[in-house]
This record gives sequence, structure tokens and C-alpha cells, in this order.
Amino acid sequence: MTEIFRQIFSGVAAAAALALLFLFTDFVFLFSLAVSAAIGAGVYFTIPRKRSPHEIEAAPGVTKAQLDAALAKIDLYIGKFKAEAGQARDLEIRTTVGEIVQVLKRIGRNFREDPRDLTLDATPMFLEEVLERSHDLVSRYVSLSRIAHDSGADDRGREALDAAERSIRQVKEGFDAFFQQCLREDLRELEVGGETLKAIMEMNSPDLDLDDFERSDR
Repeated sequence: MTEIFRQIFSGVAAAAALALLFLFTDFVFLFSLAVSAAIGAGVYFTIPRKRSPHEIEAAPGVTKAQLDAALAKIDLYIGKFKAEAGQARDLEIRTTVGEIVQVLKRIGRNFREDPRDLTLDATPMFLEEVLERSHDLVSRYVSLSRIAHDSGADDRGREALDAAERSIRQVKEGFDAFFQQCLREDLRELEVGGETLKAIMEMNSPDLDLDDFERSDR
């Protein structure tokens, strides 16, 4: 029950008690007031308080608020990766980004079914850094590959795009590895984070530079 209703009910109970004591007993007013206040307080603390999401545990060590935030982050990046997949010109990359979306959906379902995975060592890095960095890589690749398709790219630009394509495939492998870690039964003893996720964070981003792409009108 919400806090305001607890206060209303306890106030009503106190007022009713005061009225009854005043009308049907010989107690002095101050004593009646003290008794009715005690009754109101008793009613207030008897009524269960509605806990906030920050207090409700979705699993041992995981609050509902933390779970909701994680699922919202996953849904956000599912949408972002979907948008990039729809714009990618290369069929293989479009397929790979689509597979990243499917892995993210499975990770989200896993978090929903087993929130304990949010306590794994690698989960904060995955949610707070890996998702953002991986999307930035895909987004920049999609933008510059479109320029390369329309205007052409020199050898350095082509090499940079090839390196980015390899990195995007690594991202998919890293997401797969994280999901597989989440499925392990002994969650507390996992060395989570897989070296693959760490590799994504330490991976040298391909040097995708607009100067490497020559427009046809030059």
C-alpha cells in the first residue's frame, strides 16, 4: 500500500478511536488523545508498506531497479543495432549485426529469468562499456562504408573497413561468449568476463578516417 493511504487509514483510525473514547468513556481528553494516537500508530505500522524498486530484490544481491535498468539498457541497444543492420550495405555485416541483435535478445531473456547473472564480474563492463563501444564501432563502419560505396575509397580506407569488419565479427563472438558464460550453472565461481570481452575493450579500433575516402567529384 502506498504511503499516503497508510497515513489516511491510520489517521482515520486515530480519529475514530478518539471520538469513541471521548463519547463513551470517562477518560480525560489528554489520555484519550494519547490512546487514540497509539492506535493510529499501530494501524500505520500494521499496514504493509509498498517498497520501492530499489528495495525489492529480484534475486539475492539484485534489486528490481537494477534488473529493470539492465533490461532497459539491453532493449536500447537492441534498437540501436537493429537500426545499423538496416543501413549496412554489406550483406555479411548486415547478417552479423542481425546476429548480434539476436544474442542481445537472448541475454535480456536470461537476465529476466535469472537476475543473479547481474552479479557476475563481467556484467557491469558488458552493460556500461562493451555495448556502447561495440555500437560505436558498428555505427562508424556503416557510415563510412556508405561513403566508400558512393564515392570510393583508397587502399588505406579499404584496409580500415576490412579491419572494422573483422572487429564486428569479434564483437559477435564476444557477445556469444558472454551469453554462454551466463548459462553456466555455477554462476558465483565463473571467471566471467571472458577474456573475449576484455579483448573487445582492449581492441584497437580500426582507424576509420574520412580522409581515406575519396569522393568521385575530386
